[in-house]
Amino acid sequence: MLPFTLLGIIWLFILNNTQKNKKLKFELETIIIENKIKVLIFSVLFILIILSVFNIINYTLAFIITVFSVIILNKNLLLKVDYILLLTFVCFFIFIGNLSNLPFIEHFAKSFLQDKTTTYFASIMLSQIVSNVPCSILLANFTLNWRELLLGVNIGGLGTLVASLASVISYKLYINNRTSRAQSRYLSLFSFYNIISLLVFTIINYFIFIFIF
Repeated sequence: MLPFTLLGIIWLFILNNTQKNKKLKFELETIIIENKIKVLIFSVLFILIILSVFNIINYTLAFIITVFSVIILNKNLLLKVDYILLLTFVCFFIFIGNLSNLPFIEHFAKSFLQDKTTTYFASIMLSQIVSNVPCSILLANFTLNWRELLLGVNIGGLGTLVASLASVISYKLYINNRTSRAQSRYLSLFSFYNIISLLVFTIINYFIFIFIF
């Protein structure tokens, strides 16, 4: 992914230089740590969750420990969770899981994704609909072309708003306390730059990594 990352840095530099110089003014809230023990415990919980992601410890156990710890330390945090957004993510993964278990989907996908080029473009296009992380989980079951899949789902994070769950989260954070006009402008600018970036990355990476190598 190093060449892909370097290309991203160059592209970001180009986009930034097309903008007019503007003064950015923002304030960061000063955080005062009142209880260092709680910070230490939450840090341990974070490490525990990371270990569960890598299947080093059981994710169910990590979930139970985390929930009970939060209830004991600061149960008000549970009221601040965006459960609608969380449910959206869950539905994406349930949909992908059910889809991958359909026999005709399995038969079609295994035959269709034998080729490197089709794996590359299929992962990019499917990411635009179901998001790139669920897409990678779905297609990984049907192809051995992991390099093309990895590259495709990373590029596929560009494009539509739902192409990346991170974009959905950032949009949710942005629209808080903002007018509908500001929200519409955000979506239009987001879509404009993301679609252009998607086309640029798709074409360049195809000729560099798929066509040549």
